[in-house]
Formats: sequence, structure tokens, C-alpha cells
Amino acid sequence: MIDDVSTVKFPTEWNMKREPSRPEHLRIDYCGGMKFDDNFDWHNMWYDCVQLNETQTLLIGPPLYNTKEWMMQNAGFADRNGNMLQYQFYDLDRVSYTLVTTVAADTDIVMLSKDTAPVPIAVNHNDDYFNGHKVMVTLQRDNPIEWIEQWMDYHYRVHGIDAFLIYDNNSKTYTPGELDHRLSRPYLKLKIVPWPYPYGPQGSDHAPWDSDYGQYCMLEHAKYRYLSHAALVLNNDIDELIVTQGPTLDQIQQQLDAGPHHCLYYLGRWIEPYDIPNRQSAHLIKMSDRKFKNYCCTDNTNTTGIGNKWMLVPKHNMQYQWRVHHIAGPAGQSTDLYYGHYLSMNTNWSWSRDEYKGNIVNLKPEQWLITALSKMENI
Repeated sequence: MIDDVSTVKFPTEWNMKREPSRPEHLRIDYCGGMKFDDNFDWHNMWYDCVQLNETQTLLIGPPLYNTKEWMMQNAGFADRNGNMLQYQFYDLDRVSYTLVTTVAADTDIVMLSKDTAPVPIAVNHNDDYFNGHKVMVTLQRDNPIEWIEQWMDYHYRVHGIDAFLIYDNNSKTYTPGELDHRLSRPYLKLKIVPWPYPYGPQGSDHAPWDSDYGQYCMLEHAKYRYLSHAALVLNNDIDELIVTQGPTLDQIQQQLDAGPHHCLYYLGRWIEPYDIPNRQSAHLIKMSDRKFKNYCCTDNTNTTGIGNKWMLVPKHNMQYQWRVHHIAGPAGQSTDLYYGHYLSMNTNWSWSRDEYKGNIVNLKPEQWLITALSKMENI
């Protein structure tokens, strides 16, 4: 199933765009030469419009920065009957809300401004599709569909995750329709959401993390449009497999629901790009032919940093921002699970990582991962 979003761009008549908060001298190249100006979101005001309840509609997008004050003086919102509506801005980390108060449930709202034609904005709704399910949400671009199939199959067979919310960030090698066709299964809940926005410039040791809006807005969008009544939400990338060491995911979910913590962080381990059955580095194998089950080893000499991921019960965490590696509210830290971060199952979009350059004598099999992978032996 494919869902659309209601993009709102800055009207051309305004002669206005989003200006970065980052000083010009820090707008440096990143990830192998990507340009700040080419990947910054200059022109999209809001990524979608979601009705929260009968009297509140939420516009979600990147920070409005310099345009906020201008809007307050020169623009506003009305319902379809022409009644002016109150609105309020709220700023989060790399996300901005514009909360519009409506008189009653409505099909759309209209943005009005001086010397500009009215801009109708279609209002979208939570259709309850994921209610009561364990849902994996992710943002992805151009990962081979074979990888995504394996990733979904693993989490379904091993952990009983039966719902997947996949945001497709402008893939060039296939369409959202092709992705939906290949990934649909009668026993899984699936939604593909085209997310046609810049991922945004990343930071580094020499520049702040302040402009990568795409994934931060995606998580807030997922929270309100789809996941408010899911049983459990997990946020992992296509190159990450969750591994439990003892308790099952159902048991962890029950613990989170009971509290005291309703969100759980867990660390990752790098799974080295050495194909054990074929005895060769992953970079020598065609990407679409790579299998998760062929990679199961860590290397203690790999000291590359790796961060937290999270899982949470939404009904207890709606008031907190969901961010890429943590949330804005309280959370516990687990030692009973981790995620295997696969260096082989990555398109090298940010840095080249699929060549194993270590010594194979340092490879250490991850037994919990091997046991889990055995459940997908036919994939």
C-alpha cells in the first residue's frame, strides 16, 4: 500500500526560501564530497499535513527559521468555508510544527497571504492501519530490494514483527510501486511512503548536525500519522538486524508497556563484511547477491564508533520527540539485545565500508546472531 503526503512549498510570489542556521564557513563538503548547497532543503515549507483530532491539524516540516516572523505578519490559515483559523509554531530538534486549530473536522485547510493566490492543503489522517501491531519504521534509498526482503523476513520470523512502515527517500533504481509490489506479503502489514525531500547535509567533527531534516521529520510524521496506537515501534535501518540475548521481543514489549521505562535503547555491533561460506570480502560480491545469513562475525580490532537505536511503546511516548538515536524523554538501556550493523549490506552512500581489510583470524562468530539467522535459512 502506497500513501501520499501533502507537500507545501514556499510560494514563488513570496520570493523567500529557508536560510540555513549554519554559518557559511561551516557549510563544508561531507560524505565523500557531497555539497551542502546541493542537499539543503531550501524550498519545502511542510512535508505533510496530519489531522490530530477534530480541532487540531498539524503541519510537519523543517525549521522555518527566518520565514516564521514574516508568516506571522503576512499569512494565515482558513477552513474551506473561509473562517480564519488560529495557529501556533513549535520548534523541535531539526523539526518544526505548525499547529492549526480548526472549528471542526475538515477535509482541507487553506493558506492565505498577501498578494498570493490561496494555497489549498490536503489534510491526511491516521487510518488505524498499524494499531496494535509491532511496527518497524525506516527511511531508505536505493537499497537492493533483495536486501529489504531479507531484512523484513528476518524480523518477522525471528521477532514476530508483522508490520513495516518504509519511507522511500527518492530512490532512483525503482519506483515506490515496484517496491510495494515486491515487498507485499499477505501475512504482513506494509505501507510505502514516498518521501521526496532532501535527506539534508550531515555534520562532522568540524560542522554541526543541524540540517539533516529528512529523517527527523520522517520520525515525527510516522508518530502522528501512523504509529500513535501501535503496540511497539522500532527504528532500524535496512543494514541492521535486531538480536535478543535471552528475553523475546514479546517479553521486552510487555516490560516496556508496564514500565517504569517505556522506551529502550540498545547498542550496535559491527558485523564485518566477510562472507563466511564464500570466504571472500563482500565488495567482491554483487550487491543484490549478498545474503545476511553469510555474515555473522565481529572483529574486536574494529574501533569505529556505533550508536544507540531504540524501541518504544507509542502511547507512553507521544509527548516526546522521536529522534534518530534517542528520544527526548526518559529511557532505559538494555544489555539483553543489540543490533548487528552490517558493513556488507550498505550501498556505501556515506563512506566505503563493504571491503574487509582486517585479518580473518580476528573474526569472532556472534552465536546469538547465528542462531537467529538459522531461522531464515531459505532466504
